[in-house]
Amino acid sequence: MNRGYIRLFRCIHNNDMWDEKPFDRARAWIDLLLLANHKQGYLRIRGVRIVVNRGDVGYSVVALSEKWGWSRGKTIRFLNELETVHQIVQQKNNVTSLITIVNYDLYQSSSTADDTASSTADVQQTDTNKNNKNEKKIKTSSSSLDEAVPEPEFYLTKKKKKLTGKRLDTFNQFWDAFNYPKGKADAADAWLDIPLLTDNMMERIISAAKATTQKRFALKEAGKTPQMAQGWLSGRRWEDESEGPVSTGHAQAVIPDHVKETYERMKAAGEI
Repeated sequence: MNRGYIRLFRCIHNNDMWDEKPFDRARAWIDLLLLANHKQGYLRIRGVRIVVNRGDVGYSVVALSEKWGWSRGKTIRFLNELETVHQIVQQKNNVTSLITIVNYDLYQSSSTADDTASSTADVQQTDTNKNNKNEKKIKTSSSSLDEAVPEPEFYLTKKKKKLTGKRLDTFNQFWDAFNYPKGKADAADAWLDIPLLTDNMMERIISAAKATTQKRFALKEAGKTPQMAQGWLSGRRWEDESEGPVSTGHAQAVIPDHVKETYERMKAAGEI
């Protein structure tokens, strides 16, 4: 930030090049800056009026995933990484979610319309000093996302073990495919317990995980409790020859068309 800045107009969103997918991480970060409110405003969602302050972005994971051409899992991980290094703060409730850009005023600092790089740097240095006094434990955000948000080196499991490298990459693929947002740390321990992961095994695991995801809604409709990822992995469910129709405890249940349609609609909306 000590080298000044350039002005970037929001109309860049209208350029075809900007919409090329998938976004890289740097473009996704810049996109959040462009989406942030310049002044206080309001959102009305489901009849509820939400205050959106300067530097806030009203968002949904589904909308950002579609905009950036990413999976929901990748979008969530990216936002969590930004929050970890104090680039953003996330606020979530039952109505909507807000992202607050940390140091938004710092990014928007300007004295006159024809600032020079040196005068801009002076203004930014003054703002940085103020931020350091108020947030001694928070690192000032870097203008380079590659420097500020390094790729995660590991994921800490429930038993305090570290998932790293290819084992971490394959676990993230499984977690996205299984698509059940509970018990991730426990599931990571079960993933480490798998002694050998070949490419063929991964294909089988991912395929079986997706099949389990598709039938989960029908299980709930039948009054059954879906199995969490840890139990699914520990039981080596991917080795089952066939997932088969959902069992209600008596005869195998045929999933009605309206149940399938409801599941697909909720999945597309990001509600399950």
